[in-house]
Amino acid sequence: MELDNFRRRWQEQPSDPVPTPETTEQILRAMLAQRTTGPIAQLKQNVQRDMKLSIPILFLNLFNVLNIVNRKSLTTETRFMFVGLVAALLVMLAASMYRRLQLVRQMEDSSTDLYNQLKTTSHKLRQVLRTSWMMGIGVLLVVCVLFLYKTHAELLAYLSPGAEHWGRSVTVFVLGCIGLALLLMALFAVGKAKQQRRYGRYLDQLEGALRELEA
Repeated sequence: MELDNFRRRWQEQPSDPVPTPETTEQILRAMLAQRTTGPIAQLKQNVQRDMKLSIPILFLNLFNVLNIVNRKSLTTETRFMFVGLVAALLVMLAASMYRRLQLVRQMEDSSTDLYNQLKTTSHKLRQVLRTSWMMGIGVLLVVCVLFLYKTHAELLAYLSPGAEHWGRSVTVFVLGCIGLALLLMALFAVGKAKQQRRYGRYLDQLEGALRELEA
């Protein structure tokens, strides 16, 4: 791996083990020169790939908005609620993708203070990834709350002690809640692993190289 080669070359130097600003700049620019296998190049490729994958999602959700608006069976309140939720999802997705690409491009920019720029930008990218991830979890919770809000009357009738087969109804409801919780946990684990594979490991490599140059 190119980062390991950079570190090994630096450690094998016979004198002056502490990098000067000039040598630090040279090492970082050599890392940026790796246009296909370097961590920044990999980050950019993954951002661009995610943007391409998000285009069908955007069009699908636009179709969903039109479908919701044209449904006569829905009340005005429900229609506005779902349209607002889908619109918020589209805005968050587009803003997150744009910000990721913007930060990765800043990493490639030939700044006079490349070390501090990479350090600051990598930290901002982690914040964007963390924020987008938390918003995704928030959206799932909002969907669950909306579902409960729209079906609370039916659920109360279904779980009423006077209803027929009340014990079985409660059991089915509890098992459904447990299954939903397990599904959300699985989505959380898969999403975190996917984010680490696409972004986290390359940020770890970049920040590890910066820490060694700082030492």
